[in-house]
Amino acid sequence: MSNVKSCKDELHKRLSTLGVEETTDPKALRIFLESYDFMKLGQTINRGQWNSAMMILQRMDVLVQKQGIRCMIQPLKTVRMAVLGRNVKQAKQALATLIGKRVQLIKCMKEWVSEGES
Repeated sequence: MSNVKSCKDELHKRLSTLGVEETTDPKALRIFLESYDFMKLGQTINRGQWNSAMMILQRMDVLVQKQGIRCMIQPLKTVRMAVLGRNVKQAKQALATLIGKRVQLIKCMKEWVSEGES
């Protein structure tokens, strides 16, 4: 049992270096990172569906605040400001930053899982 606890502690240490609070549940984090919200947000921005984009951003913001994913707070704000300004180019650039953070977190979690299997 202590081995499982030490593995979880190691994952929390790795995630905290990326800006995720230690109280964050890894399963809930994984579900959020694998959600279709990121894809839907990109589609709504491309189509200029600003109201839909804002609704997705609000949902994501609530989840980020609730989960304690500090590293995504600022990129979400940047996307929100671009969406409010209806600036497609800026919104796409900000979304790319947000997705970059998402990829970092996914890689961290996958590395931890693959190390745990070996």
